Amino acid sequence: MVRATKWSLGLASVVVLGLLSAGASQLTAQEGGKPPAGGRQDGGRPDAGGRAAGQDRAKARQERQTKLKQMVPTAKTSLTAALATVETATKGKVVSISYQVTREGKLTIESRVLANDKFGEVVVDPDTGKAGELKADEEGAPRGE
Repeated sequence: MVRATKWSLGLASVVVLGLLSAGASQLTAQEGGKPPAGGRQDGGRPDAGGRAAGQDRAKARQERQTKLKQMVPTAKTSLTAALATVETATKGKVVSISYQVTREGKLTIESRVLANDKFGEVVVDPDTGKAGELKADEEGAPRGE
């Protein structure tokens, strides 16, 4: 049982890292500084203010992706270890887990958890491996994932 659990956690982390890498590469390729055809994704008329704001968002996203690529290899806690820590601390099941860069430029591990028939979020410190408190979603609160 222990061997199967370790194998499953290892496989899950490889899949997550692969998706993270593929997503970052795809974002980098898509955001090569070129606005979408027509200037806007919604097909509306392009305007100078909207185009500049879109380019600013694309530049900010590119900077976050670059920072994430630099910081993930230096993390002391793997996603597999964080997943196990969160599931033990919450007695729930992790439904998603990923490395994130905060607005302050700090690396975190964020996880979505199903515990006690409710969804919530737990943040893990990648330096110490310690899980924070489960922050349950508010009833009826929309969650765009």
